Amino acid sequence: MKMRMGRIGLSEAVCVAAIALSTGGVFGIDPVYAYLGGNSTYISMPLSIIVSLLIMLPVLKLMDATKCRDISELFLKSAGRAGGIMLMFPICAALLICAAKPLMAFAQVLHRMVYDGVKYSSIIVFMFPVAVFMAWKGLETVGRTAKCIAVLPLVALAAAVMSSASGFEIYRLFPLVGDGMKHFALFAVSDTFVFIPPIAGLLICGEALGGNEFIRKAAVRSAFIAFAVCFIAQLAISLSFRSGLLAESVMPLYKIGFLTAKQSFVLRLDKLFIMIWLCGALVSCAYCIYSSSLFFSKMLSQKDVTASVAASSLITCTLLLEIIKVDNAVVEKIRNAISYYGALFLIIPLAAVCLLTVIKKRAGRLEA
Repeated sequence: MKMRMGRIGLSEAVCVAAIALSTGGVFGIDPVYAYLGGNSTYISMPLSIIVSLLIMLPVLKLMDATKCRDISELFLKSAGRAGGIMLMFPICAALLICAAKPLMAFAQVLHRMVYDGVKYSSIIVFMFPVAVFMAWKGLETVGRTAKCIAVLPLVALAAAVMSSASGFEIYRLFPLVGDGMKHFALFAVSDTFVFIPPIAGLLICGEALGGNEFIRKAAVRSAFIAFAVCFIAQLAISLSFRSGLLAESVMPLYKIGFLTAKQSFVLRLDKLFIMIWLCGALVSCAYCIYSSSLFFSKMLSQKDVTASVAASSLITCTLLLEIIKVDNAVVEKIRNAISYYGALFLIIPLAAVCLLTVIKKRAGRLEA
């Protein structure tokens, strides 16, 4: 079987999942939806990570109870082949969306602020093959690459935050819960759409991790690393800009690196920072593409994942290239649908699988 999983250790699994979660939480969110109600993302975003982890841990517990090596086996045991495939599609689609969203933001910033005169499509065509190559080589390549670069985005984040600290203002954090608890709670729950897929990726690739206990450790550790990264990044962003300005900004973390003369000891490292963060986004993209492809291949009993990787890469590339051409009104509707209902898109199939598993197990129709 050419599933290209290989074997990765706990450290590689933690690194790749933490990079994917952090990339989604810092660069993959919708700024209009996140910041329009106030600068409360430094609270709601880390909270969304914890909620996502709590959603996925019961699924992992059921994998333990039914002796499933990965989530695809759980789907097949609980819902059967046809039902499992139907419930699989939302998760595969969400993984591809999570692969595309950060790269879309990076391409827009590079197009507008770094490579003046270079087309958006040219930037996508230049950087996307790197993610495709890693996904094509398989999980072991993605995991080891993530381990190699994991420290660099953290150093870049620390440098960007420290270099802009003199411009922080506490008053920009108020009101603490944005425009009210209702919107704050809605955002904290709905933004789990960004964080559930990377954690689900660990469950999809469970066979390569060496058991459910390692999956659990990787999920918990990566979630808490991403919790800290998102808190620091979103707090720095909230201290630097008013929420009205953030709602109009594609990648506010990049803009806090614009240094003044008094902060010239770091001497315009903003372009270096964005390239380092782009490396993390490419690893995250490769991880999401591979996880989606592996899930699809296992559910359809394919013995070679490369065809699915090729198809998933083509879908993601098409999404990256064509979304910029779509009418703004249509894009706004898609954005609102994902922002408000994206979490349900994932929670419903996961809840259905859990419910079917419990019912079958109690009825004695499921192997322990």
